[in-house]
Amino acid sequence: MTAYSPITPAVRAEMEARLSPGALITEPALLEDYAGDASCLRHLPELVVCAQNVADVQTLLTLANTHRFPVTPRGGGSGLAGACLADRGGVVLSTRGLDAIRAIDTINFTMEVEAGAISLRVREAAAARGLFYPPDPAGMELSTIGGNAATDAGGPACVKYGTTRDYILGLEAVLPDGSLITTGVRTRKGVVGYDLTNLLVGCEGTLAVITALTLKLLPKPAATTGVLCAFESMADAMRAVARVMAEGHLPSAIEFLDYRCLALIGEMLPFAVPGERPSLLIVELDGPAAPIEAEMAEVVAVMTREGATRVMRARDEAE
Repeated sequence: MTAYSPITPAVRAEMEARLSPGALITEPALLEDYAGDASCLRHLPELVVCAQNVADVQTLLTLANTHRFPVTPRGGGSGLAGACLADRGGVVLSTRGLDAIRAIDTINFTMEVEAGAISLRVREAAAARGLFYPPDPAGMELSTIGGNAATDAGGPACVKYGTTRDYILGLEAVLPDGSLITTGVRTRKGVVGYDLTNLLVGCEGTLAVITALTLKLLPKPAATTGVLCAFESMADAMRAVARVMAEGHLPSAIEFLDYRCLALIGEMLPFAVPGERPSLLIVELDGPAAPIEAEMAEVVAVMTREGATRVMRARDEAE
């Protein structure tokens, strides 16, 4: 196990002198805001650095490398695993201040964005330009795009579109010694050299702290439609999914709720779900409006054949 050193008054003074004004948080009451995430775990950091720019990240990691104190990167704090908590003490590094959308290229279908930008804002910015950022991990309104990259976050849309990794063309990142590197390409095809981008995606800050990303975008789908299907058992629901896929359909999203989930939200459903241990499937299709309406009719037919006890079509895209 790595031996870390405590943050001495001299080290703290050096941090205050070298970081941007207001970047260093030392007040105990404010440190509490960074002691937890969406899990039940709590670890109080010694200090928090809210990076105002990439230079702050470089400065902090340079000092940490010199003085041997731990640094834990933190995005939106929406995770359920405690990965952004300072379980070894030291400094929590918040990237929320790095939230600029630097550029959107509607010709090459790319976006350059800083790591602290909220994921939903990234998707909405793409949509405003007629483009589409497909990954849809849970809590997009809370999580950061850098946190999604650090954990290779997925979501219901990964069945068709893949995970965050599949939409990252390149990265800007700071290594543990404070060096700033760029990886990857700005084009759809990039086959030269080591694939450092894929090495860093999913590393959860253990190899480098991601400060900016170049994202691949797609044309925005013309329409989206969905259906909710109830089944008497999990086995019936899983068999229906397998049959839908086997018959050549590729939903843009599939969400599954077992009886434990339904016990928590049952009173919110528009109908009662039969069976002792029922399950729900939510299936979405996207693409040109007319073809996906015809395809959804075929999907509903498959669900019915496989034992769906109730089928409810979405009335519009918002629903």
